[in-house]
Amino acid sequence: MSGDTEATFILSLDDDENDIALSHPNHNKTITADYSTENTVVEFSISINDDSVEVKRCDSMSLEEQLAWSTASAAVGLNIHKGKSKILRYNTACTNPITIDGEDLGDVETLTYLSSIIDEQSGSEADVKARIGKAREAHLQLRNIWNSKQLSTNTKVRIFNTNVKTVLLYAAETRRNTKAIIQKIQVFINSCLRKILQIRWQDTISNNVLWVRTNQIPAEEEIMKKCWKWIGHTLREAPSCVAKQALTWNPQSQRRRGRPKNTLRILLQNVLVIE
Repeated sequence: MSGDTEATFILSLDDDENDIALSHPNHNKTITADYSTENTVVEFSISINDDSVEVKRCDSMSLEEQLAWSTASAAVGLNIHKGKSKILRYNTACTNPITIDGEDLGDVETLTYLSSIIDEQSGSEADVKARIGKAREAHLQLRNIWNSKQLSTNTKVRIFNTNVKTVLLYAAETRRNTKAIIQKIQVFINSCLRKILQIRWQDTISNNVLWVRTNQIPAEEEIMKKCWKWIGHTLREAPSCVAKQALTWNPQSQRRRGRPKNTLRILLQNVLVIE
């Protein structure tokens, strides 16, 4: 999108849930939409503040009618940028192209939204891998500080918490954190702390002793605290807030074979129970 304010809309359509929620960051505007499917016709009814825009689209309609999304966006001062607009299909069999000004938007397997990676597998694994890479780069840039003899261990650990750990745990409260993901984060933190304390691999020091010497808590507990802070802000929002609705949004669909995965909704419910 381009215009007075650049914004990114994430639109989710589910065959069983006839709800759409779009958020606009400009002047607290919220775009809500309902849709119903009948044969091949998809009907959108979008309400923007006091204005109402009705958009209908089907494969047999003309090109002008298929561009109604662009017209509806222009009504709030947003113009769709064809070069920056991409399509990420997640858990859907629909492959119909989306056309703007006669050009089909390209499909991508991954995208970066607010510095977080989103892909067809939700993006948690790829996002954590990228976070660890960025945190490792930040840690290497400060190697002169870690090797310094003038700075105390307490000062080094404080620098590590502010310059490395914040990069590593960015947006950790909003993604699906599995045991494997938390283990990867914890291994990286332990490795950095051992380098700061100049502990060689021949030295046998348990992680618990390492955490006591550096005044650290387990990564799982730290991520849990970040979740509590984030949920506290979200629960105080209005019931119409998209972020608050996402906490309990449960789209109905047929579960795939195999062991069910822990979704972000389930993890957040567990956090609320613990709290």
